Amino acid sequence: MTIKEDKKNKILKHGLELASQIGLVAISIGELAKSIPMSKSGLFAHFNSKENLQLAILKYAGDLFKYSVLVPALKEKGGIPRIQALIQNWNQWIIEYMPGSCVFVSAALDFEDRPGDH
Repeated sequence: MTIKEDKKNKILKHGLELASQIGLVAISIGELAKSIPMSKSGLFAHFNSKENLQLAILKYAGDLFKYSVLVPALKEKGGIPRIQALIQNWNQWIIEYMPGSCVFVSAALDFEDRPGDH
């Protein structure tokens, strides 16, 4: 991982935490810049738009979910042990990365009624 990728991941981690607290639709380059020591123009250089930032946060969350929840659970024996691992991993993922609500649930609710987004 390069220094630039590491910095972007730190930004996305913070963005995910913030999105879990205020909702994904409320996340903007300006809002995120206020909460971390970075200029709006510096953040804009990474994402180019609010929509790209929101999509990057969702992708980051999806990758974290995959590698923190799904992949370890799939190593468990099928059936109840695997389901238990999924639930345990998911709970730990929420505790570790989402101080507010689950960003997937809030994004689904926030974007549900928007025209053309189906």
